[in-house]
Amino acid sequence: RLEAMGIDLTEAVVQRRIDRYWLETPVGRLALFPPAGQGPIYTIFRGNGPRGAAPGGNTSFDEYLLTMVRQMGVSVVNEPVTGLRPPQEPGGKAAVVRQSGVVDEVDLIVGAFGVHGPLVRMVADLGFGYVPPPITHGYQAEIWLGADQVEKRLGNAVHIFSLGLKGISFAAMTPKREHATVTLVGESAGPQTLIAFLSHPLVRAYLPPDWTPPADYCHCRPQVPMGTCRQPYTDRLVVIGDASNSRLYKNGLESAYMTGKAAAETAVDHGVSAAAWKRFYYPTCTAIAQDSRFGRGLFWIKDHVILLPPLAKMLMRAAAREQQRYPAGEQFINQALW
Repeated sequence: RLEAMGIDLTEAVVQRRIDRYWLETPVGRLALFPPAGQGPIYTIFRGNGPRGAAPGGNTSFDEYLLTMVRQMGVSVVNEPVTGLRPPQEPGGKAAVVRQSGVVDEVDLIVGAFGVHGPLVRMVADLGFGYVPPPITHGYQAEIWLGADQVEKRLGNAVHIFSLGLKGISFAAMTPKREHATVTLVGESAGPQTLIAFLSHPLVRAYLPPDWTPPADYCHCRPQVPMGTCRQPYTDRLVVIGDASNSRLYKNGLESAYMTGKAAAETAVDHGVSAAAWKRFYYPTCTAIAQDSRFGRGLFWIKDHVILLPPLAKMLMRAAAREQQRYPAGEQFINQALW
């Protein structure tokens, strides 16, 4: 999708190319492959890499994009926003208040701020009907293993674990160059759950035999949207990304791409009024919301099937047989698991 827009990620940005996902369960594992035509999957660091990583060893995905738009003539102002003001009269401009007190009158405010931080509440308090999506908790840790061990133990695959851990809806290990990114999503996600997860025999098999949890590691506790927002637009203001609509679990970049593209096309081709957003932007949001409704059903089935070994074995066998007998476009169980 980025390449179709003329954005070619450099080798410095790409941490690893992913060719498959492994679904790991107590009754076996299953390889899941990208749908035909999807293109390559890359792992990246949003910033310059984990705390403690070698200086200059990683290139930030975010900074790469910011550098690109600067070269296109965009002015990037690194200053916190402390206030927003919608148009005071029909046809009037909106305004952004900076921490320094400078007030910028603008044609359009784009809320690209995720679900964590004061801007969510700031937009909700404007009173046009925006309500942020419900959230759950996440815990993400960067575990240093070294390039050789990452290659040997994780390879070019993301490992998704369905272990029936209480309070955890999603768990994954994603290989980078020298680190494995461990992601937990659910109300119980936290440092204690991380240690329990890494100590599980199925997870431990992907770590070096002499590996022990480090005393200190780079981590964060993101908030993860679990549904859709209400009314992500008004005149001269539109909310995109996670704070608007996102599919379940770890879909922030794709949500940013889809909603950002729809918002840009609407603004350029149809205008920045509430009526334009409703007609041309909001259908993208409702399509993502529909995806999430199906997703919740699939996750409910997955969670309950995995807890019943006989059903889990039947599902894994059926998916494996499907891969052997049918072309990718007709593998409906595998498509659902993907």
